[in-house]
Amino acid sequence: MRRSDIIASARSIEKAIRDSGILESLDTGARKDDTTINTSLLSALNKFSLFYNNFTESEKQIIKIFRLEKIVDPEVWPKIITDRTSTLPIRHSLHLLTTYLPRTLELFKQDNTDVFLDNNKKLPKQFENKDTITVILPEEKNHLSSPLRLSSIIDGIVLLYQSCAIINQESPDDISVLAIDSGSDKSFDFLGNAKVVECLKDLIIQIWDRVVFYRERKMGERLELIGKALPIIEQVGRMEQNGTIGPEQAEILRRNLIDGTNKFIATGAVTPELYHNNQHNPRQIMAPDPKMITEKSAIKDNDTIQENQPINSDDELSPEEQLVLEKLMNKKNRNT
Repeated sequence: MRRSDIIASARSIEKAIRDSGILESLDTGARKDDTTINTSLLSALNKFSLFYNNFTESEKQIIKIFRLEKIVDPEVWPKIITDRTSTLPIRHSLHLLTTYLPRTLELFKQDNTDVFLDNNKKLPKQFENKDTITVILPEEKNHLSSPLRLSSIIDGIVLLYQSCAIINQESPDDISVLAIDSGSDKSFDFLGNAKVVECLKDLIIQIWDRVVFYRERKMGERLELIGKALPIIEQVGRMEQNGTIGPEQAEILRRNLIDGTNKFIATGAVTPELYHNNQHNPRQIMAPDPKMITEKSAIKDNDTIQENQPINSDDELSPEEQLVLEKLMNKKNRNT
């Protein structure tokens, strides 16, 4: 999990614990035993189970780490209600999640990104009229991102941001990397002009909508169709027609928008906004180009052949062939 996933998941779980009243009901039930308390505990277990059903995979993973799966299993609830001694480990884990984990999360905070999380707080002066966009590079099991993938997503976002800035008559040079995070995925938080960032987020949603629409097409054809179908390309055309920008600048904008779009798609990048009210899974639809990822090595140490190590090929080479091979290897070593 990425740092931001851990923080958000822990906060969500803490809220579910408090809103369901599960910990309070278990603590009360450990001290008293009557029908009213049993009813209250059953209600709390049911409420927490409903929260759990809407948890993300990261949140469910934390529940598993703290060994709390049983409190969302209705088959175990009768034992929890009747055997109060069995609730001690559960109560202990719940106390850890609500008391000590939030304190530990303070170590994970990134000051530059956290200022944007609380909408009720006024932004520091240096961040006024600024906003962030998070771009995630999903990494599936046994896959790692190549350096090309990392450089391509940065290049792609910069091209798209600069294009949005010019279209909105803002500075194209004020984008910066605010934070970098990694875990099972990698992510970049970019900081820029709030108006331009909003345009960029809208543009990425436009790209996503067309990726879904043309998902059955081959990659080359898909990229061409998406580039032609983006509304922002039409907007550039209108700006050229009414004289807001010249033909040369319009052509540069089109190329940068298409190039940035192609890089974004090829890297398999996603943003949190793509998951909102969406029936398709962005991680699956936005699969990266194979050249953008590398597979984790599955070769064991004892399977590798060290340089100058004697070659054991008796099953494959005859003695004469083995002798010739060794002479060639010796000659090669002398030449190097």
